[in-house]
Amino acid sequence: MTRRRFLWLLGFGPLALAACGQATAPAATPSPGVGSPSATPAAVASVSPKPSVASAGAAASAKPSASAAPSAAPQTVAVFNVGSKDVTLIDAARNEVVDTKPLGAAVRWLGEEQAYWDGKLIWTYDFPDNKLEVLAIDPSSWQVTKRIPAGTGQAYGVILSQDRKTAAVTAAGDNKLLTFDTASGAQLHAADTGKYPCDLDNSSDYRFLYVPERDQDTVAMFNAADLTLVKRVSFPAGSKPHMLRVAPDGLTLWVQTDHAGTNSVLRASDLTVLATEQAGKMPVTVAFSPDGKWALVPNAGEDTATLFDGGTFKPVKSITVGQGPTVVSFRGDGKFAYVALMRENSVAVIDTGSWTVAKTVKAGQQPQGIVILPPNPR
Repeated sequence: MTRRRFLWLLGFGPLALAACGQATAPAATPSPGVGSPSATPAAVASVSPKPSVASAGAAASAKPSASAAPSAAPQTVAVFNVGSKDVTLIDAARNEVVDTKPLGAAVRWLGEEQAYWDGKLIWTYDFPDNKLEVLAIDPSSWQVTKRIPAGTGQAYGVILSQDRKTAAVTAAGDNKLLTFDTASGAQLHAADTGKYPCDLDNSSDYRFLYVPERDQDTVAMFNAADLTLVKRVSFPAGSKPHMLRVAPDGLTLWVQTDHAGTNSVLRASDLTVLATEQAGKMPVTVAFSPDGKWALVPNAGEDTATLFDGGTFKPVKSITVGQGPTVVSFRGDGKFAYVALMRENSVAVIDTGSWTVAKTVKAGQQPQGIVILPPNPR
């Protein structure tokens, strides 16, 4: 069972409602960047893979398209705006704004690839006055219902455990990885990380947590139960790995480097490097098409997003999307991808049949988070 399927079954079905150029023709694969990160030898963990249409290393379809089965319910694109501290709601069927809701929180880096939903609440974070807080948001009222103090900001995401009883967060200002009880807000565990832990994601079986440690050029793997360190691997000096996501099949971990501008694909079970390819300037995070065949990496330092083949891990196209692309999320049927444009206060809607921008929709000030409601049962 994929984590997205798990989110759906938890009960959101009935609801219908930013970082640490020119478009080019699809074809030639760019050469690898500054080099592949080095990894310590030997597998150290067994990660159960997710079911996948395209397993790691398999060739994808010749024509880039991300279509999947139609979604089971009408969907709303929720865009979180940092500057205006509100949420722009877009009708996903028409790709038109239908409402804006005040939130009173600046939500960053929230996307569909994260385990953010507990059945009733969206879990994320804010850091007003550099004081990190884990937040729970009720999307039926768009009210922040819980604020849990978590140290010194910034953070880059909150990840829930499989039973949704535990929330994990990195406190970059404190070099800590923390877990909290979602019911009581009590801190459960704390672990020291490397310098400036940026992002956070979980393995497909929820047994492990992955953290890029930007300012020492490493990526670490922790046991989710007690936050003990399992393994740490080094990236090229000065590359600054800062964001990452686990692929839909659970077999690979995709890592973006701030300074080197690369996307590295690691084996999720032991952090062995499988591929390193050039993306754009300051690539940030990644989102995967519902069928797992395609991966889209926004390049925050320019106006593009790089399309990768999910099976070969190679870039196939650079898509001009607009200024300051940050988070990207796919609609449930895979026909559109939504990219938050922080410097344009808008959202680029990408048609995945042609991988071009079909429309740009106005959002609030500095959009830096996008989720699709209800969560997509992939």
